[in-house]
Amino acid sequence: MKRNSLLPAALVLLGVFVLPAAAQLRRPLYPAPRLTPRVAAIRAARTPWQPARPAAAELPPAVDNSQTAFFPPVIDQQGGSCAQASAIGYVFTYEMNRLLRRSAAEAANRFSYFFAWNFLNGGADEGGFAEEGFFLAQRFGMMTEADFGTALATQFKWASGFEKYLNAQRYLVERIYTFPATDEAGLAAIKRYLADGGTGAAVGGIVSFSTYSGNWTVAPYDGPSLTGYGRLLTRLATEGAHALTIVGYDDTVACTDAEGRRREGAFIVVNTWGSAMHDRGRFYMPYHFFTDRSALAFPGQLGEDMTGVSVRTAEPRLLLRVGLSYTSRDDLSLRYGAAAARDATRPATWHDLPIVRNQGGDWPLPDAWNDTGTLTLAIDYTPRLARPDGRPARFFLDVIRSGRGATLGSGRLTELSVVDLRTTPARTYTLTIPEGELALGNNVFSLPVVPRLRVSASPLRHTAGDARAYVVRCADGRLVKVQIVDGPNGRRQLRYAPLRIQEAL
Repeated sequence: MKRNSLLPAALVLLGVFVLPAAAQLRRPLYPAPRLTPRVAAIRAARTPWQPARPAAAELPPAVDNSQTAFFPPVIDQQGGSCAQASAIGYVFTYEMNRLLRRSAAEAANRFSYFFAWNFLNGGADEGGFAEEGFFLAQRFGMMTEADFGTALATQFKWASGFEKYLNAQRYLVERIYTFPATDEAGLAAIKRYLADGGTGAAVGGIVSFSTYSGNWTVAPYDGPSLTGYGRLLTRLATEGAHALTIVGYDDTVACTDAEGRRREGAFIVVNTWGSAMHDRGRFYMPYHFFTDRSALAFPGQLGEDMTGVSVRTAEPRLLLRVGLSYTSRDDLSLRYGAAAARDATRPATWHDLPIVRNQGGDWPLPDAWNDTGTLTLAIDYTPRLARPDGRPARFFLDVIRSGRGATLGSGRLTELSVVDLRTTPARTYTLTIPEGELALGNNVFSLPVVPRLRVSASPLRHTAGDARAYVVRCADGRLVKVQIVDGPNGRRQLRYAPLRIQEAL
């Protein structure tokens, strides 16, 4: 992973151009990230990619998806953010635009790798895995560059704003795919995915992979090609872990390997070091690096698989609006839920929020440069409804203050509302927040969103032929409609059903 460097002033004056090979900037080196049990579980849960239909014809000799409108401008990453720059900045952005058939030229159509990186980097300039960003986009969503805004690596910024987080939850990863990349069959499948996504589509997907980059050799290339790039990787690196993106291939590229053998075919790789590096940020990586595993200097020098995603959209309709002011992000985690009964004391199920989860380092909300700010976010409850018109009666939020930060932080919940966008106009229910700071441990707040119904508690005597219905409150707080009817043989029957306003989740 690589840290952003400022380009010489001459580049600013002259515009973007390709640096000579001898002048390619050397960037700080980052060690390989630690494979934690959590990351190992995310990677193990990836779906092995399979084409949806047989190929209709032979694959084209070259594909370059970076030349489509779906692919964003070349990224010049900050800090050790390469995994998220590749995963979110390139792959997620491209796949969402491919799905929605829109251009990546607009910031509203590009997704912020900073949004993912700053939730995953522990509040430090360190790297991670592409799968972590994809998992975050699968379980929560992903914020656009337009909503996130600008930031510097040392700021460790978390964006704040209800509408921003609402919009982020519209854009989701559907599945995370893995592509074996150690033999000819695996590379053939990857090429098929790049060509048509395995569906026969006119434009295929793109994938992320890992290797090292500190002392690699990316040399000038003027050999045959159909895609026209002038840089070729000729030697793998042994230091400086890095994530890269494969956007296509060119079977006509030819080179000589370290043993003097002629090799044909290469993937088209896009880096995240700016468009002045390599050739417009791109270079060829010959196929043989992936298949000749015996030539690797050590296991892990080049990843054994690649990762891609399918994406989907959603429309948040029922949300919690949460405001927090706190001085140490590592201390806090959130969970939420709802209950069918207005007077319930706990939700039917607690749901963990995949962000604000003892993460982000020992920095205040919302970022390292602002210790008096407030984080305002949206939590989409819509997917938790058993049916679109379901109406929970009470919502719950648990702010868990654990003291995990290097210094015990302090702060309070500043806002809790439920926003129902299914009605016109939208309805907002707001809790009056009690004074005082958050206590250590669980801080449970709840908010009813249906009126309290008053019913009679008078004794009831039923007489034959009386078919009136009554509202009864059960011991657990639920309200049901009860009716006593005359049954066969003079026996009476009790009929009951939950009130529609108290429909189950």
